[in-house]
Amino acid sequence: MSNNCEEIKLTEQWKPQPPLMILFKAPLTPEAALKQEAKEKQWELHFAEYGRGITMYRTTETTKLVIQGIPQSLRGEVWLTFSGNIYK
Repeated sequence: MSNNCEEIKLTEQWKPQPPLMILFKAPLTPEAALKQEAKEKQWELHFAEYGRGITMYRTTETTKLVIQGIPQSLRGEVWLTFSGNIYK
């Protein structure tokens, strides 16, 4: 019986923390910021030509862009699309 009370107290005290990338935000150097912008532009051009989201055509260019790196601003969207979790 006392275990249940302890569990209830622990769950009442627990609060979710923000993601680590928000807590420990690393400032981008000017060079890194330029690289991120260039990647974003490449991805936007790719989206304009091949579609976006689940309707996007998967091409060798898509693979090259993934290998070059996905910009922070698009990581969530691209991950959801390519992993199939967008359907869940």
